[in-house]
Amino acid sequence: MLNVRVAGEDDRAEIARLWGRALAGLAGLRGGSTLAASLGDRYPSGDISSLFLPGRVVVLGCLDDIPVGFSYAELSEMGEERILNLEAIFVEPEARRVGMADVMLECLLAETSSWGATSVDAPALPGDRATKSLFESHGFRARLLVMRRDLDRPGPD
Repeated sequence: MLNVRVAGEDDRAEIARLWGRALAGLAGLRGGSTLAASLGDRYPSGDISSLFLPGRVVVLGCLDDIPVGFSYAELSEMGEERILNLEAIFVEPEARRVGMADVMLECLLAETSSWGATSVDAPALPGDRATKSLFESHGFRARLLVMRRDLDRPGPD
């Protein structure tokens, strides 16, 4: 049975474990190592305590009371716009394809609905069709692609 709720202080160890699994899982995805490095810089040594500050929410997803996923979002402001940034959504590979990500995303959006956000931004790595499909099924549309070229590698002729 799917069980999704806002994570609390007692869930920190499970969120940290899932965070580590999420970062490790990025390694095999195109652009994943860059994203993992960026997240590692934001949360050094896996210190996720800042996820639990005001203006942020962490959702924990469980299958039969076993934690198998989490989602995390924070609110930011750009001028008049208030943006809910969905920073991470992760489900253990063994627990995918049962709708956990959908339920976690719905819980996260419901929990933050009173925050006055005017939009929600959520990242999807290039080629990660499952994540892109998840977001599109909830009404998200791509608005920006960020291209990168490493300068230590030669460009095209």
